Amino acid sequence: MKKQKPFSPPPEHELGRKVILGFMGLGVNDMKYTLEAMHRVYDKARKAHDEMMAHELRRLEVEEQKAAGIRKTRAKPKPTHRSKKDRKLTWTGRGSMPRWMREEMKALKLKPDAFLIK
Repeated sequence: MKKQKPFSPPPEHELGRKVILGFMGLGVNDMKYTLEAMHRVYDKARKAHDEMMAHELRRLEVEEQKAAGIRKTRAKPKPTHRSKKDRKLTWTGRGSMPRWMREEMKALKLKPDAFLIK
């Protein structure tokens, strides 16, 4: 018959025991503040862990897409300004102002808001 090993508690158990013994010497208010501090530390660690896991998940998704040959593309931005003279001329509002718009602003004495597409 085999001899059974004596029970040895895990290290977490010992840590918990130390915390409980530490609490026994505290008053009620000190316990409250200590628990609040422990909750803040726990929440901070949990948030850091969640962010790390989300980052790792995004990294793995990108690697899978690269392996599958999938490339992400962005949609073209929609135009926000249109010419008063030529309806085909548009501008997205990004980058420098187009020449046609500057010329029309001078000729018609308009402001950029007049060219907005509604």
